[in-house]
Amino acid sequence: MTAITGIGLMILSLFGLAPSSGPAPGRLDFFFSPGCRECDEARAYIEETAARVGIPLEIVERDINERANLELLWAWEEKTGKNSEEPTSLVVGGHFLNGESEIYSGFENLLLSGAYLDSAEAPSFGGEGVRDRFGGFAPTAVLGAGLLDGINPCAFTVLVMLLSLLAVTGSSRTRVLQAGLAFTAGVFLAYLLVGLGLAGILVQGERYRLAADIVYLVIGGAALVLGIISIRDGLVTRATGDSSASRLKLPASLLRRIQRVLATGLKPTRLVFSAVGCGLVVSLLELVCTGQVYLPTIALILREPDLRSSAFFYLVLYCLAFILPLLAVFGLVYFGSGVAGISRLGVRYSWVVKLATGLLFLGLGLFLILRF
Repeated sequence: MTAITGIGLMILSLFGLAPSSGPAPGRLDFFFSPGCRECDEARAYIEETAARVGIPLEIVERDINERANLELLWAWEEKTGKNSEEPTSLVVGGHFLNGESEIYSGFENLLLSGAYLDSAEAPSFGGEGVRDRFGGFAPTAVLGAGLLDGINPCAFTVLVMLLSLLAVTGSSRTRVLQAGLAFTAGVFLAYLLVGLGLAGILVQGERYRLAADIVYLVIGGAALVLGIISIRDGLVTRATGDSSASRLKLPASLLRRIQRVLATGLKPTRLVFSAVGCGLVVSLLELVCTGQVYLPTIALILREPDLRSSAFFYLVLYCLAFILPLLAVFGLVYFGSGVAGISRLGVRYSWVVKLATGLLFLGLGLFLILRF
């Protein structure tokens, strides 16, 4: 009887009628961001659900920090009209599940109904989604953060010190402009290198999920505290007209060190090269104050997958925004404004900068914590 059954199965197999050994396998594109806790949880759910219902799946992992994968994700969003702004999504059988809630509510049904075997051609990215991500809030926010950082009292104090030194040495307007441009170039280079280093540390740290979550929470919490202090400084300065009681400022010892760097490092005979060097060194010294805005902004960029794919662009944008006030002040000096007048202007409106910076801190901190 067994031999007859075997012969029957052989005959059926010749006509493609042999019984299936199990469910047909499927293919799944899983979009994720490294170090993302939600992504790890969604991946585990997908694997457990597929194993429970007994359907084999080939999972193709697509890191959305890679441009091609991110554009494919955007293409599916454009095609389906979905955009949850969550870091994890999947495509199975031509069906797009965007975000955790859709994955948890719809994935198992796709498996049980056999819809995972449906086929659909992968869409091509038309570019319309870029305006929502890179043409809207993100560049404006990064640009605004850089500008506020560039006109904060710490940076402004150093700028006035440099201008005063140039005035004492009897530098002409042309020499002031040359020194200013060179100093600004040094500042830009220092900030860009520091930003790349910090971004690299944060990205590498995301390999350790718990440590990465703690770092982002600490940065977010620190931003909230700094925001409260900055707003307090602004209100006190506005009420008293005296900014000396501010808590967020360069320590006196660090100011003296910066003065020494400028006084000894700025060489009239090699003004351009020495000004670039001073810009580099002074920027590193004042990071204890100006970096209070820079680090949360970098963390914001890296925490948001859509921004991370163009992180270098945003770092350059931030650094350009940071040096714009420097360029503006050097331009004013070149066209005839005195150092004393610029200094008085900075003191008069320092409370506005402090309040705006405080609100920025609060926004960055809330974003980082709420995205946890």
